[in-house]
Amino acid sequence: VDASSLCVCVFFKFKIFVFHQRLLKVVVVFVPAPALSSALSSPLLRLWPSSSSASSPSPSSLLHPSRSMASSAASSIAVERSADGRVTPHGGSLVDLMFKGSEQEKQAIVSACSTSIDMSDRNACDVEVLCVGGFSPLSGFMNEDEYTSVVENMHLKSGLLFGLPIVMDTSREDISVGDKVLLTYQGDNIAVMEVESKYVPDKAKEALNCYGTSSIEHPGVLTRFHRASPYLVKIYFFTTMLASKVSCASKARVVSSVRRSSRRPSVSKSSSKGGVRGSSNVVIAAQVTLDATTGLQVPHGGTLVDLMETDAAKHADLKASCNRTIECSDRNACDVELLVVGGFSPLTGFLNEDDYNSTVENMRLTSGDLFGLPIVMDTDSEDIKAGDKVLLTYQGEDLAVMEVESKYVPDKAKEALNCYGTSSIEHPGVLMISTERGKYYMGGKVTGLKLPTRVFPCATPAEVRATLPPNADVVAFQCRNPIHRAHYELFTRALDAENVKDECVCLVHPTCGPTQGDDIPGIVRYQTYEVLAKEVDNPKIRWAYLPYSMHMAGPREAIQHMIIRKNYGASHFIIGRDMAGSKSSISGEDFYGAYDAQDLAKANAAELNMDTVPSLNIVYTEEKGYVTADVAEKDGLEVMKLSGTKFRKMLRGGEDIPEWFAFKSVIEVLREAS
Repeated sequence: VDASSLCVCVFFKFKIFVFHQRLLKVVVVFVPAPALSSALSSPLLRLWPSSSSASSPSPSSLLHPSRSMASSAASSIAVERSADGRVTPHGGSLVDLMFKGSEQEKQAIVSACSTSIDMSDRNACDVEVLCVGGFSPLSGFMNEDEYTSVVENMHLKSGLLFGLPIVMDTSREDISVGDKVLLTYQGDNIAVMEVESKYVPDKAKEALNCYGTSSIEHPGVLTRFHRASPYLVKIYFFTTMLASKVSCASKARVVSSVRRSSRRPSVSKSSSKGGVRGSSNVVIAAQVTLDATTGLQVPHGGTLVDLMETDAAKHADLKASCNRTIECSDRNACDVELLVVGGFSPLTGFLNEDDYNSTVENMRLTSGDLFGLPIVMDTDSEDIKAGDKVLLTYQGEDLAVMEVESKYVPDKAKEALNCYGTSSIEHPGVLMISTERGKYYMGGKVTGLKLPTRVFPCATPAEVRATLPPNADVVAFQCRNPIHRAHYELFTRALDAENVKDECVCLVHPTCGPTQGDDIPGIVRYQTYEVLAKEVDNPKIRWAYLPYSMHMAGPREAIQHMIIRKNYGASHFIIGRDMAGSKSSISGEDFYGAYDAQDLAKANAAELNMDTVPSLNIVYTEEKGYVTADVAEKDGLEVMKLSGTKFRKMLRGGEDIPEWFAFKSVIEVLREAS
């Protein structure tokens, strides 16, 4: 290859992988400096906008600040050559992992594998480049320390420059350290790998450091952190390549659709359609109309949906009609259950594309009904198509049958930006839709066969409604953590709010499905609620548990919670400060303003036929016990505080927890669990 052709190759490699800008820095090591310099005037290179252009960033400016390189450095590179005049490979030696043994030895290596992985196109490309030495000095996929070093410092542990981490990912829990894995691709045996480590990467940090943004509006972030997998893609494992390439006849190909996106989108601090931020304790009464026959709240859309097929004799025929099967994730199973029992009324199945788009863009179904977040079934399967019937299973149980009416590719960046207020995977909800959910969404009617078997009982909307007094206000309280004294004071005092009638009860309705990774497990939370219900024995409190997966979507999720609680019979809903809010996994900055959820809820309360009860700021004082913060300030009372960090430390250390802070029964459960 002559010098100018080689430089053109470098150019096209760079253009194809715009989200791999740092490749250029690595590739330059292999390019003779005179050849690079002579090609800089090539018309081809002018396809990239000039760095002097005010409207277009230069390639260097698109890099993360710690990765930027001076353009003037190219002509001053002293290229190291070997004795035969060839350019020295990166690290000094050209790696060759190709197997050189006999066919019999090859088959013995393959037979020794305990499991196999069928690779994606991208994985196959990485394996091939590893095997032939294109990623020299790497001799396999990176272990955690190498991965971390490349992400944070753009260097291997040896000190050598390396632009991007080279990783193999899997969603499988059954693969463990010490396994030998056969890597296959399109029916060919490609390589054998020995698993030396397996771990969960910090994808937000990887995105921010390697791509200069954590936004899934960037095609590299979107494609890098979604793998074709029917399960949660959360684990990378990195190894030294054992053996080598078994078959070199790989048909790997990379098709990259590149969109330039260098900006990190700003996060809106107010998602409200009305209301005054900061005026959280202002009560705006909405006129709640109860059903004239039952004396209870009218379900969203007018009718409480029930999708359960109660005739067991029909179950066999329904299952026999299915030509596909999908194993639900924990989140999928929660969505299926709430669809079947009517928690998501008026939905009768997963959203088709038009309803999905309407919900994402307008926070409404195509019928005009408000709906906070899209309810979707995802898949990576290319085989499933419209008209199929899919059996939805979960942990060995047949939950439901779904009639696939549509299958579509969602705009996840738009979904993230509209529903979560950000497209950054530093937000746990955005990370979920971009890494857990599959490539396709499917819409269609659902018929229930059985509810998931859970360690905690989840009463249906109809069952909860049967326990509520008619013609009374029902004030719902949502939480996802154990209830301590301040929480209890908050929701019991809510019954005395100006917009709540004397005839009232409080429905304590915690979510026990998947939440944030650092939250207390659902089963432990359930146990704390059960012992607390017995300890307080308050006739004005109703307890029930919700199989809902939290999205941490702030204002939009507040609307979703109101709709769900309306279906369970609530007429009022307590809105706390920064309800369902979350912080950046990198900077710790809040994604939403303290009152964004309250403002959006107030603006839509009348249309939802509900009323909001703002969460009081309750504090404990030495002189008067629990009072509101404004009373404590006005009377000059001494406020007692115990931080969450200090509380957890005392809990682990077996120290006595002040009774003003937590209930004894709750503390006992938490201590036993820890």
